[in-house]
Amino acid sequence: VEADRVTFPERSSSVVSRVLWSWMTPLVSTGSRRTLRQSDVWQISDYDGARFNHQQFVQQWEKEKQKDKPSLFWALHRTFGRKFYVAGVWRFLTDALSF
Repeated sequence: VEADRVTFPERSSSVVSRVLWSWMTPLVSTGSRRTLRQSDVWQISDYDGARFNHQQFVQQWEKEKQKDKPSLFWALHRTFGRKFYVAGVWRFLTDALSF
């Protein structure tokens, strides 16, 4: 069953589709007609999965531990910084535009 599920479509979506969240339309449409089943929901990509992100963090943390004063902040920053900063900018813009 897991192999039959389609991979999360956001990564392959256009910028416009991402901004307008139109890549979610098929799932929302299905959910409005009936209760969603696990087979309706996309399989998460390896890049977004816990295993990959844990490995990335462990790599950065091991580098950080080599320093005199290891910093959890810098390990997290190097692992997840870009994702969080982009999300933060989008959040700020949407909040500012809706105000």
